Parts: sequence; structure tokens; C-alpha cells
Amino acid sequence: MKPQIIIGLFGEGRTDARLLESIIKRSFENISLECNKELEISNVCHIEVKKNNFVDDVLSAAREGVIQYGIMILCVHADADKPTDDWVMKTKIKPLLEKIQTCNDNACKLIVPVIPVRMSEAWMLADTILFKKELRTKINDDELGINRHPESIANPKRVIEDAIRVARKDVPKRKWNQFGIGELYESIGDNISLESLRQLTSFRKFEDHVRNAFKELKHLN
Repeated sequence: MKPQIIIGLFGEGRTDARLLESIIKRSFENISLECNKELEISNVCHIEVKKNNFVDDVLSAAREGVIQYGIMILCVHADADKPTDDWVMKTKIKPLLEKIQTCNDNACKLIVPVIPVRMSEAWMLADTILFKKELRTKINDDELGINRHPESIANPKRVIEDAIRVARKDVPKRKWNQFGIGELYESIGDNISLESLRQLTSFRKFEDHVRNAFKELKHLN
């Protein structure tokens, strides 16, 4: 029987989880091919806890994830909201890693940061061909306002919302009211290629964290 890797996800909200769950699972599956044995990657378990303070919230999720699902790895999503992930790593992830290692209970201590620059919606723009397919439009990138590198966009969520308005301007209002950014998260998360995402520095860093997790579990040299 193949060893099973059970992964939890704690993040900023259910919407982001809809985008990230498939991306995370597929990333682990892909990198598991580099490991020294065949592994089974389980579906990602989204863990929600009452939120108050980032470090304490993640610790609660790390405990709940073990209790509810038996997680071995906890992916922690936090948008950078800045041009790099430096601030989040310094003020959130580093204090979290320091505190979690002092826990004497059964909390999951293997943390994989997921830090999109500037926010998770930037990852949705890594493949503009897929993005336009989801919008069912042939309007070019310039007109849609998606002709920039995703990580250079200060507010990618607003850019996506603006692109939807441009793409759907000729659609009857009744149908327009049925379509919004919320319709895109899960579909793009399921279908965007890892190769497209690798143009983003933040995604490549995430993959490096995944490799480190496999090393901690002694599955990768």
C-alpha cells in the first residue's frame, strides 16, 4: 500500500480555498514524482477556525486538522498584499514557525506557506488564454486589461472584475447578473496548468516549500 500524504489548508477564506485546493493537490502530486517512493496524495482538507490572531488561529487549525483529518502537512495561505512576500514571512510565518515548534501537543508542525503576490487572484491571471475561455470571450488582453505580469498588478481582483464587465458588456443583463468573479475561482483552480503558474515567483517558492515538506517526511533526498 502506498503511503498517504494528508494535507490541510488554512487560509484567509472559503473563496481562496476554492481556487487553491486543486492547485495545492496537483502541486503535491507533481512533486511527489521526484520522491523515492510512490505516494498517494489525499484531497486537501480545508480547515476553518474562529479567527482572532494569525499565529494562534493557525495553531488552532493545526490541532483541529490532526483531530478531524489526521493531517501531516498544513498549508497556510496568506496574501502578500505587497510586491514581495518579505513582510508576510517576517511578521506572520516566522513567528508561527517559532511558536509551533514549542507546542507539546499533537498539532501538525509541518507548515507549507502559500503566499501569492499580491493576492491569490494574481494566480488566476497566470494563464490569460484559460481566463478568457472561462469568460467565453475573444476580446484581446489589452482591452480586458490583463496584459501585464500578474504579480505586477496591485489589485488583481479588481482587474478581474473589470475584465468581466468588459467581456460581458454585450450579454443580456439577466445573464450578466448570473456571472461574477465567484464563478471563476474553482474552475480556474481546477484547470490552470502548473507550468503557467511557474511564471510566478510566489508559486515557485510554494513549490520549494512543498519539496522541503517531502524532505522533512523523508520522502525526498
